[in-house]
Parts: sequence; C-alpha cells; structure tokens
Amino acid sequence: MSGGIVMSDLSAEQIAILENSRRIICLENRIDELKACCDRRVSILAKVLSRVRVDPQTECWGWTGPTSGDGRGGGYARMSLDGQTVAVHRVMATLFMGYIPGKKQVDHTCRNRLCVNPEHLEIVTHKRNQKRRAEAAKVRT
Repeated sequence: MSGGIVMSDLSAEQIAILENSRRIICLENRIDELKACCDRRVSILAKVLSRVRVDPQTECWGWTGPTSGDGRGGGYARMSLDGQTVAVHRVMATLFMGYIPGKKQVDHTCRNRLCVNPEHLEIVTHKRNQKRRAEAAKVRT
C-alpha cells in the first residue's frame, strides 16, 4: 500500500473539492504564464515607445532609433530584441494584431517606413503591398 489517496475511498463532495483544487492550481499557473507574457509585451512596447516621436499632423509614430540603411529595402526601423535585429513595424504588428502568417507582410498604410503606429500598419499579401506601393508612387509623380 502506497499510503496515497485512493479515489474510490473519497466521497463525491471530496472528489469535487479535489477537482476544484486542481483547476485552481492550473489557473494559478496559467495566470503566472500570462503575467510573464504580458510583462514581456509591456517591456517590449516600452522599449519601442522610448524611441518614438509622434507627428501631430500625420499621427505617424516616427522611429528615432537605428534603421536598415539607405539601400534597396532600406529605411525601415530596426531594434535589437533578445540579441536579434528585428523590424520594429513587425514587432508592433505582432504586439497589437497577433501572429503574422509566413506569406504575409506588414504594410505601412501611411507609406512612411519609419512609422510604427499600429493604426498605420496592416497585415497584407505581397501582391496587395506592391499594388499599394505602385498606387502611392503614381500619386507622387
């Protein structure tokens, strides 16, 4: 005999109490996981916002930190996150919109590559992003 609790020896009320205790422990563990997740999200957001200047006219959140340079595909906001260089607009889209599927891109609806305002970002297909870029280029010329 192991000396542990045998379920058949317990009353229905005791079993219910035991099950509720298990659920509470699981919920407490889940709450701790969620707090850790939220704490991480809050710290990432704080890191981003510390390098942002809001343009009152356009409402763009202009990135003042490092960028991807001036070459082809350049001019995007970059930051270090856990030792990796990441695109800030993708970080913000993930924080505010959730997972970005592999074949999708984050489009700047304001056409400002340094803008990290989540209200100016949209998850789109490559085709949609290219179409918008071409339309914006026609307007400028």
